[in-house]
Amino acid sequence: MSKNEAKNKRRLSQLEPSHDIASRKTRSRAESQTQIIVQPELLQSDHSLEVAQVREEQGIQVIVRRESEKVKTFSRMSPATLYKLLVGDRNFKGLTEKQKDDVHAIGFGRLLDLQIEELPWDLCRWLVKNFDPFHSSLLLDTGKMKITLDDVYVSLGLPKGAKKVIEAKARDPSVEYTKIVSDWFRDLGVNNTVTVGDIVKNIKVLVDGGEIFKRSFVVLVVSTLLNGNKNAKANYKILKSLGDVNDVKDMKWCQYTLESLCDCSREWQAENGDGLFKGPAIVLLLCYMDRVTFMGRQLVERKFPLIKSWTTSKIQERSDLEKKMAGRFGQGKVEETLTIKEEKETNGADQKECLKEVVSAAMEFAGAFSKFVDVVEQANSKFPNFQAVAKLHNLANMIFDVYQECDKHEQQTDQQTNEQEESIDMNEMHTQSIDRPEEPKEQTMDGDFVLDDEHLGPDF
Repeated sequence: MSKNEAKNKRRLSQLEPSHDIASRKTRSRAESQTQIIVQPELLQSDHSLEVAQVREEQGIQVIVRRESEKVKTFSRMSPATLYKLLVGDRNFKGLTEKQKDDVHAIGFGRLLDLQIEELPWDLCRWLVKNFDPFHSSLLLDTGKMKITLDDVYVSLGLPKGAKKVIEAKARDPSVEYTKIVSDWFRDLGVNNTVTVGDIVKNIKVLVDGGEIFKRSFVVLVVSTLLNGNKNAKANYKILKSLGDVNDVKDMKWCQYTLESLCDCSREWQAENGDGLFKGPAIVLLLCYMDRVTFMGRQLVERKFPLIKSWTTSKIQERSDLEKKMAGRFGQGKVEETLTIKEEKETNGADQKECLKEVVSAAMEFAGAFSKFVDVVEQANSKFPNFQAVAKLHNLANMIFDVYQECDKHEQQTDQQTNEQEESIDMNEMHTQSIDRPEEPKEQTMDGDFVLDDEHLGPDF
């Protein structure tokens, strides 16, 4: 037996039958190296190994890595910043109701459903590596999976408006853009550079929301989720499109995100994966989680937006399952993009306006309802065994219950939002004396009574 065969035999005897990685250090005159023996199926899935060389030794694939080499960071793009703003911590309670209303007003309200704090970077690295930016397709073992605008929309729920999202070019000379940037820098209290941390501090103090808050929130979302930088600096070039924040909801944010995915993937691949990825990895990840069914398992309910269903733990569970069962990513059945019903996004202000209309109509109805109750009470006392009158009596009770529930809900809404100037004085509804109708008495009556049915309607 040769020396190499003896070495390999000793290595095999030390390996457990599981997927554990065994390593052994060997010294040479040139440099110190680490020899890591792994099973073949792990070569594609374990991206934490920065491979310098791969060779075959007696049928065993050996990865050789210099000890000085470190695992490279894949990306600084992360949902963690936005997630922490939403859930808060010991010193920060999260976005206020007014801030959330403003987020809804600009069409970004569905991001408030975010349940993901961290992304599995080994899986994200594999996804970007296997993404074809020229055809916007993910290359799987079973074929290509096209990533479309609908996929982006289903993932994050961003607006699909008609106005193009434009970023400023380097040293944009326009007066309007220069003014927006200088004013925004002044509001943040910075001079030349804005970091993501600066924006977070700004958002935390703008508890009443407003125009500055809306701009800062959009820049934060772009910088951490959609199209950021390789460093910690914010991508404030997007301010080019934020001159009028009322236009944000009417812009092509899904188109912007898809273009960012393709452009950033092409750039990262051109650098052979050595650079930092600055695109929307979360979109690619959510599309993969939702549309590629692995071993028939459905870990979460498919619902819109996907960030509402998938959590950090569920994503990690799925990633671990694929590595354990298949030894690599890219396996499974491809499903069609989730079909959703178009629905108008509503916010707290919309709900309060609707409540005002309901209360106004109820006040107009109050006088007639009071008379209606009196008439029904008289009829019920005289004819307690008559079915039509009993139905009218039950209807009066039901209306009274709904009225009280509306009153209670409106008062709770005012208390939560602390918007006293917009609160509705429910006491006005009590200017008419309305008492709950008495419960019908258990009586029997013989004889016939004729009531004009056309006044009762078909149900009576």
